[in-house]
Amino acid sequence: MKWLVIKSLSNDKIECVVDEGRADEVIEKHESYINDVALVPLDVVLEALKKAKKRGIIKFK
Repeated sequence: MKWLVIKSLSNDKIECVVDEGRADEVIEKHESYINDVALVPLDVVLEALKKAKKRGIIKFK
């Protein structure tokens, strides 16, 4: 499965990347002692973006 990996960094910023694999493997790969990690299924993110675009909430360049 593909995931949007959201990392909470120590400087109050976030970093997002896409990774593929089992959830536990992806979390383990991206986790560290300085940041928290959240996974969101990529297909859910893409579907939400499509709906938001259709409703005029967001625009893509």
